[in-house]
Amino acid sequence: MSDASRSIASTVRPADILLVVQVALLATISWIVPERHWSAVAGFIARALVRAKVHGGRFYRNWLMFRGYVEPNVLDALPAANLAHRSVARMQGFRDRRPGGWHPDIEVVGAEHIDEGLSKGHGVVLWVAAGFTYNDLVTKKGLYEAGYKLIQLSRPTHGLSPTQFGIRVLNPVWNRIEDRYLGERILIRDDDSRSALALLRLRLRENGIVSIAVSDQARRTVEVDMLGATVRMATGPLHLARTAQSVLLPTFTVLAEKGLVVNVETPLMSETDNGEEETYQALAERWVRRFEPYLLEYSDQWSHSRFSIDHEPIIPRLARVEADTGNPSP
Repeated sequence: MSDASRSIASTVRPADILLVVQVALLATISWIVPERHWSAVAGFIARALVRAKVHGGRFYRNWLMFRGYVEPNVLDALPAANLAHRSVARMQGFRDRRPGGWHPDIEVVGAEHIDEGLSKGHGVVLWVAAGFTYNDLVTKKGLYEAGYKLIQLSRPTHGLSPTQFGIRVLNPVWNRIEDRYLGERILIRDDDSRSALALLRLRLRENGIVSIAVSDQARRTVEVDMLGATVRMATGPLHLARTAQSVLLPTFTVLAEKGLVVNVETPLMSETDNGEEETYQALAERWVRRFEPYLLEYSDQWSHSRFSIDHEPIIPRLARVEADTGNPSP
C-alpha cells in the first residue's frame, strides 16, 4: 500500500463506510432502474430506514419551525419524504455520469433578470438557497442548458461528505458531475476567503455570473427572523454585489408539480442603491421573505440549512400549537 493510500485509509470512519455503501446503491439504482420509478424506490427505502430508526432525527430540529404552518401529518412525514428526495437528487447526478447521460426538462423562470443584469456590464450574483435538495446539480445544469455558465464559489466540504475521507475521495466524484455545467469553480481553502473573493471580483468585472449559496460561514453575519426562528446569515454576497455594482438575484430550485424549476427572482437591491440606502440586515430580511414561501410549499425538499437556526424564539408558539393539537414537539 502506498503512503497516499495509507493516509486516506487512516481517515476512514464508520460513517464514511455507510456513505460509500449508500453511494454505490444509489448509483446502481440510477443506472439500471428507469427514472420514472426512482421516486417509488427511494420512498420505499426511506420509509424503511425511518421505521428502523436508521434515519430521521438528523435534521428534525430544523423542521421545528414548520409546526403551526404545515399540517401535522406533513410534518410527521418529513424525515422519510426528505430522505427520498435527497436520494432521487443523487440518482440524477449518478445517471448523468452514465453513458447517454440524464436529460430532464428543467424550466428556468426569470432568466430575463439575468439578461438584464448582464446588460449593465458589472456581472450578476445569484444568491442561492442552499439546502434545497435539487439545488446542487439542477441549478447548474438548468442554467447551463439555458446558455449561462456559472462561476461557483465553493468549499472543499461541498459534495457528498464533510469528513476528511469525503473531501479527499467522495466529493471529487460528485463535483466532477457538477463541474461539466460550470464555467469555473472557485474554492475557499483553509477558511481564507480573500483570494477567492478577489477572483470573484475579477470575474464580475468581466461581466460573469457568480453563484453563492446562503450560509453563516463568515466573519460578518446578521440575524434574521424566519418563520419565528432566528437565522444567522453571512453578508459576504451582499457586500460583494454592492461593491462590485453587480445585480443580486435570489435563486430557488425546486421540484414542482410541473417538474424541475430554477426560479431566478427579481433583483434584491434597487438600481439606485448607492451603498447607504439599505442595510445588509434589511436586505437579508428581504431575501428570507422571498425564501419563506418556497420553504413552506416545498418543506419536504429542504434538507438542512447552511445558516445557523436558533429555535428559542418559537418555543412559545410551539407550546400554543401543542395546547391546540395535543401533539407534543419532537
